Amino acid sequence: MSRPSLALALLIPLTAPPAARAADPKADAELVRTAQAMFTGLRTTTLPNGLRVYLLPVKGAPVVSTMVAYRVGSGDEEKDQTGLSHYLEHLMFKGTEKLSPGDIDRLTQRNGGQNNAYTNEDMTVYHFDFAADRWAAALEVEADRMRNLRIDEKHEFQQEKGAVIAELERNEDTPGDLELKAILPLLYPKDSPYSHPVIGQREHVRGATAEIIKRHYDKWYHPNNASLVIVGGFDPDDALARVVKLFGPIPKADLPPRKKATAYEDRAGPVRKEFESKFEAPRMIAGFNTTTVGDPDDPVLDFVQHILADGRTSRLYRRLVEDERLASSVDAANSTGRYPGWFSVSLDLLKGKDRKKAEELVLAELEKLAAEPVSDAELARARRKLLAGFVFSRESVHSLADRIAQVSAYPAGEDVAKYYRDYLDRVLAVTKDDIRAAAKKYLTRKQAAVVWSVPKEAAGAGEPQAQARGFLKSHPVAKANPVARAPGSPGTARQAGGPASDFSLKDARRVVLPNGLVLIMLEDHRVPIVVGRASVADVRLREPAEKAGVAALAGGLLQEGTDKHSGKEIAALIEDTGGSFSVASSGGSFKVLTPDTKLALGLLFECLTRPTFPADAFERKRDQQLTAIDDLESQPDTKAAMLFKATVYGKHPFGRPSLGKKETVEKLTADDCRAFHKLAFAPNFTTVVLVGDFKADEGLEEERRPEAGARGPAEAGRAEHEDRQRPDRRPGPRLPRAPRRHPQQPRLLPAGGDGLRARHRGRVHRPALVHPAGPTGAGVHRHGGYHRVGRHPAGHLHRLHRHVPGQVPVGPRRVPQGDHPAAGRAADQTGGRGREEVPAREPAVPVHDPVGGGRRAAGGRAVRAGVRLPGEVPQGGRGGDARAGAGRGAEVPRPEAAGGDRRRPDRPGRQAAGEEGQVARRTPSASAGVGLRGKQPPRWRLGFAKTRTPGAAPAYRMATTPTTEPRS
Repeated sequence: MSRPSLALALLIPLTAPPAARAADPKADAELVRTAQAMFTGLRTTTLPNGLRVYLLPVKGAPVVSTMVAYRVGSGDEEKDQTGLSHYLEHLMFKGTEKLSPGDIDRLTQRNGGQNNAYTNEDMTVYHFDFAADRWAAALEVEADRMRNLRIDEKHEFQQEKGAVIAELERNEDTPGDLELKAILPLLYPKDSPYSHPVIGQREHVRGATAEIIKRHYDKWYHPNNASLVIVGGFDPDDALARVVKLFGPIPKADLPPRKKATAYEDRAGPVRKEFESKFEAPRMIAGFNTTTVGDPDDPVLDFVQHILADGRTSRLYRRLVEDERLASSVDAANSTGRYPGWFSVSLDLLKGKDRKKAEELVLAELEKLAAEPVSDAELARARRKLLAGFVFSRESVHSLADRIAQVSAYPAGEDVAKYYRDYLDRVLAVTKDDIRAAAKKYLTRKQAAVVWSVPKEAAGAGEPQAQARGFLKSHPVAKANPVARAPGSPGTARQAGGPASDFSLKDARRVVLPNGLVLIMLEDHRVPIVVGRASVADVRLREPAEKAGVAALAGGLLQEGTDKHSGKEIAALIEDTGGSFSVASSGGSFKVLTPDTKLALGLLFECLTRPTFPADAFERKRDQQLTAIDDLESQPDTKAAMLFKATVYGKHPFGRPSLGKKETVEKLTADDCRAFHKLAFAPNFTTVVLVGDFKADEGLEEERRPEAGARGPAEAGRAEHEDRQRPDRRPGPRLPRAPRRHPQQPRLLPAGGDGLRARHRGRVHRPALVHPAGPTGAGVHRHGGYHRVGRHPAGHLHRLHRHVPGQVPVGPRRVPQGDHPAAGRAADQTGGRGREEVPAREPAVPVHDPVGGGRRAAGGRAVRAGVRLPGEVPQGGRGGDARAGAGRGAEVPRPEAAGGDRRRPDRPGRQAAGEEGQVARRTPSASAGVGLRGKQPPRWRLGFAKTRTPGAAPAYRMATTPTTEPRS
């Protein structure tokens, strides 16, 4: 594949709607070869004890993923003891005779890695991600817990049982959980392996004992029922030797016989169930029994999934969401497994819409798929998506390892490379007739199982409830189809970071374009993929309170149409590439194959800068947002999160729900979205990051041309800037400032041993820089007017200079400790070019400067105060042990808390809002002063003073008054 330059794609959007992508057999065949090459070099070995070992070294990979897949899941459980496989997923991290609870997590943390696990109907997979020089630690853990797991009180069995029960309860408070639990008994007889949920039935989860779970462990957790997968930057010969040494001595065992699949006889018609929902929006899920992994129809059903409900060009999305405006979302999934699986279609109905009509439209589309051939464009698009998905999985060694682990757990999983070769060849050969035959065979109306969850006030609006065959509670986890999707259960870890010898960001390039847009580029030619992300700063902060929700609504409309392309054209252009593309109020992102980079980049900037907010799309998106608001109000976790933010942030924009409130969203118009977009979106508010297989140099030559800079993607003029300085923002309203913890407060550290915490004690962030003042003398401070004092390990000091309005402030400088003067200036003596200095071994002194951020002090003098905790005043230049609380500041009550209010106090220097017209007052606070070498510094009292700036709301600032009060 050729590597494109950026050219003018950053600055000149597409000028004409390109034609739909035609089928390209040659390009598809090249993609198949690229995808099949993923497993070139995969070494497979079976140890004498039956353990399958899969080794895939990836040259230059900085990470190694280690996975152990046990071929046991919920489908192998007894019907009176369900949920045991999921229990073991949790308990396997609790330890052995050698490992105590928490040891596995501490080992992972010390080595900068990640660990997790997931369970589905057919397997339980445990995984570690470590840097390439530390991965071997995972092998010792996996070898130890394969046969030495301890399930008892010493290893926190009851605590973990409580966590599993809480997970079950929490899932049922999540939309979609109860619907999936209701449909399983309609699809499978009670004795079928797939008729009960992964997490288990409620009574079995609550009644599980350590003895019951241990028996399940002893039946299935043996080397001859497991696969070990290692992928990443490692030496395969050394790895195999380690594996043989650690796992070879573990004996094999006789495994129980597998269960047999059972199914209902051919149905005469669809079966239905309806129940009262605890949420505000009605939901439907329809299911159809299908086939197994490895069956020739399996990849054909993956095509059906993409054609029906993958993306905005899919049939069900266009029919139900765009044209009829009945649903807010629609989805489909092909879930095959060791036993015959099922195909699902689900939708979230808009509030007040006709349920019967929505269900009929779904079934009609399935009948149409069985009766008429799909279009050439639909077939080509689905094929491209499947093939591109394989290439995208090469981004992460974790994804590669997971694909191998999943296939290894299925029949014929000994040869993973052959399985994927056969699957990809089948994808390349699928025809229109294959799709029509599969739909006719599996997705007929009479074989449908349909479940509706209906809010109480809407109950009875649809068809009467049919008699169901039973009800089993189920965990909403999809089958782990190794081809079409990743495991559906929660907990899949991301690729871990960490130090590695050949991984570095030093080659990343940062460029500021003439229109103020910041571009960060990193070339990586190992995989033919380009990933891009655009981030627009401070969008929510610019949202007016009386129009809460306009940011989310405007963001949702960005890709619904521009002055060059309609929303449908945009969707077709990007989905024909097989890539992903999304735009929202915070910016946008894409992931495409290398040849499609310019297209994706052009569409991204076009959507961000030239949306038209069409009327029909506006009404549809507003209805969806109103339904989502109602639905979220009934979800306990979301409701709690909204209440928490409202309590913490108050009237600040972060204290409002991101979707807004119903009363404000109902009043919004398309003109409101246009006005907000004009206010919040501009190139000099935007940072773009590009990583992948492209040539940056060629693009930069084009971007530096004079005519390129004049044709920026928005109307804002060029921003004046200097090297390494952030461009001035386009003028706009003063942004509200969120209440924050003081930057000097030590961060909370996860449990990692006393040594880890000790290394972080007393560590102070480097001071924030104030950007140069403009012609008016108004500097922009990145931390709201606060300076922080840093400490260098070599015994240096940071010298903090006062900022005089109209002057470019001087940044922090290092001063050798021997040059420190015998005495410094007190807080009220810092006029002119004064400075305060703090010995390197003393506790850090946060300093407040209300001049930062553009505010002027009377007479051009800055008001400063350094904060020290009682007992931390240096004597003779020593501040005591730097680890004993260095970096902590004294707590200062809020102004409104002076009358005895016990709410959490602010940290020093925080502004606190008061009631309009309230009399300004000083409040008691901790003693404060600037540290002086060799003598006690003058003491000052920190407080708050109410100030007014013409044209701005009143605000509190820090103020100081001298005090002779003895130090406590």
